[in-house]
Amino acid sequence: MGHLPTQKKSGQITSTFPPDSTDGQAVQASSSIEWYFRTALAASLFVVAIVGTVGALYAGREVALPLALAIMLKLLFQPVVDAVCSRLRLRT
Repeated sequence: MGHLPTQKKSGQITSTFPPDSTDGQAVQASSSIEWYFRTALAASLFVVAIVGTVGALYAGREVALPLALAIMLKLLFQPVVDAVCSRLRLRT
């Protein structure tokens, strides 16, 4: 599975993949295939996550824009509402 870097006596760090010592071609080929599928799975999951995020933002724009506008208007008019309510002695 995962191999840690090994340090030689000369002080240089060797490459970790593919492993230097294998028992045969079958072991090396199976670890190569394992590594490829793990990398391909991670890449495909990343692509699916990006497409899903963009799709959610595109679909949510009908909700997000009015919600953002409502919050902005509420924050803009809150001091005016507070002043009118205090003058008229209304509860808020």
